[in-house]
Amino acid sequence: MLYILYGSQKGTAEYISNELKDRLTVPTYYDTLNSVANDILELNKKINRMIIICSTTGNGEVPENAFKFWKTIKSRALPKTLFENIHYAVLALGDSNYSQFCNAGKQIDKRLTELGATRMKPICCADDAQDMEKIVNEWMDNITDCLNV
Repeated sequence: MLYILYGSQKGTAEYISNELKDRLTVPTYYDTLNSVANDILELNKKINRMIIICSTTGNGEVPENAFKFWKTIKSRALPKTLFENIHYAVLALGDSNYSQFCNAGKQIDKRLTELGATRMKPICCADDAQDMEKIVNEWMDNITDCLNV
């Protein structure tokens, strides 16, 4: 099963996640990143593909509805093979006018790899100060083609 998980402060990541879900023909679970935080040790058994769309808020932090997930996966006590059966992609949203551009998505991407997950596509960083809509649309076309196989 495919999971689309988002961390959204102002609704943009949630909106994009919903748009992606509507484009897909494969069975999909769709919710906040926090929705899987309590079940993190079982995730590898439930899913094989995961899409994360996460905005950056404050000083490079994850949004409130992703904080519990981030706090859980950054634990160094987790096994390095925790996500070994999961293929994933990250769309990071941010604003290059800030020094911690797309930091939340970048940190999640890095940690998933450390926990054994495999990237389906390189992280995509969409910049609100540039042409975010164009970047997001290109990413969605690309990831939709990859997932609807």
